[in-house]
Amino acid sequence: MGEKAEAVVFALDAGATNTRAVVVDTGGSVLWQGQGGNASLTRAGMEGAASVVADLWYEACESGDDLPARLAAIAGGFAGGRSLSAQMNFARHLLKVFPPPLYRENLPLTLTHDAHVALAGAVGEEGPGCVIISGTGSICMLRNTEGSTALAGGWGWPLGDEGSATWVGWMAVRWALEAWEEGRASSLTGLIIEGWDLEEAVSDPHDLMREAVRASHHPATYACLAPKVYTYALDGDPDARSLVELTGRALGALVHRCCENLNVPLDTSLSIAFMGSLASSWKTQLEGPVRESTGRYGDILSFIPPRLPAEGGAALLALEAAGVEVGDRERANLDAAFGDQAG
Repeated sequence: MGEKAEAVVFALDAGATNTRAVVVDTGGSVLWQGQGGNASLTRAGMEGAASVVADLWYEACESGDDLPARLAAIAGGFAGGRSLSAQMNFARHLLKVFPPPLYRENLPLTLTHDAHVALAGAVGEEGPGCVIISGTGSICMLRNTEGSTALAGGWGWPLGDEGSATWVGWMAVRWALEAWEEGRASSLTGLIIEGWDLEEAVSDPHDLMREAVRASHHPATYACLAPKVYTYALDGDPDARSLVELTGRALGALVHRCCENLNVPLDTSLSIAFMGSLASSWKTQLEGPVRESTGRYGDILSFIPPRLPAEGGAALLALEAAGVEVGDRERANLDAAFGDQAG
């Protein structure tokens, strides 16, 4: 008779653009990885997010190995999931799409926000550390030596998301309109025309304003301008370079707010990692402005590459919920599985 297969956990990092999921056994080996659509609790809604989670689980089950019977815990970090009420409401929706035996009533279920799983993946589950996430949206989470945490940002567009790709695109349009109004040329106008494929459709500020109003209903339309801003900045364009620096300062302001809220001692060494599509791509240009804008905390920051991606952080939380003591073997397996995916 063969050895009994190890139990597994199902872990997710769910954002407003896409959702990444993994199945990991209790030895830390990644058995399956998949990607789905938007599972933000605010943008996709509870039912929509639950449907994405269920689809990913069913896809994982198609890989075989009798995963439902081996499932020992589920953990996920969700954009829009920072409040306890949202987490409890979402748990009820998950029960509708995870009927027994896929989901058992006593199965450990950890629902949290995306910054929590990102922090766990980037710097581990213990000790002081900070993560800045900037992709479609932006948020910062910091944990001090005592294990207390603070969040800044993460309120979504248009209430916040300073330093995100959406914000960068929005600022580019604002600056282009201001330049037009002041009667000076700005390369950002051409960047927007190119990025939105407007060609000759824009002949005055009112045309650009109309396009901006249309884009305001679809934040990703603004976010798609961010890569072009970065390319222009690398080519030496002064307006684009200023916007990249301002982005770093906006993200640094989130770090400063977290440090102030937790009264972080100035003799602390604070590891800080960038995650998310924008922050990971721009990290070299962001480090200086982030450090400068954190004021007296700038000297204690130590920028590090994230050890695991956010779904890896979710896997750590799921293993913990399943009663697994994560040691060197489990960490080594996770490190090997994710390789350079953490950034």
